[in-house]
Amino acid sequence: MRSGQHCAFTGCTTKLFEEAEHPHDQDTVVSEIAHILAASPGGARYDSSQNDDERADISNLMVLCDKHHKIIDGQRHKFTPELLQRMKSEHEARVTRGQSYVMN
Repeated sequence: MRSGQHCAFTGCTTKLFEEAEHPHDQDTVVSEIAHILAASPGGARYDSSQNDDERADISNLMVLCDKHHKIIDGQRHKFTPELLQRMKSEHEARVTRGQSYVMN
C-alpha cells in the first residue's frame, strides 16, 4: 500500500503488480522487498547493532523493482542507509499525497 504499486527508487516508474487479463490467469506481483540495513552479516549495509525484529521492521524495508534492488545492493557505498531512508520516505509521501488527492 505504501509503495503505491511502484518501485520506490527515485525516478523509477516501474509498476510492481500486473493484473491478469485472462480470467484463468493469476495477477502477478513482480516487486522485491529490499532491506535498507541487511538482514544478515555480509549483506549490503549490515548493522550488527540491529536485532532481528528491527531488521524485519517495515521501517527497514522498501519495495523495489528487481533492477533497482540489484543496483542498491551492488553499489552499497553509493546507496547509503541515509540515502535509502530518504528515497523511501519521499516515495511514500508522494504516494500518500496522490491518494489524498484522488480521495478528495
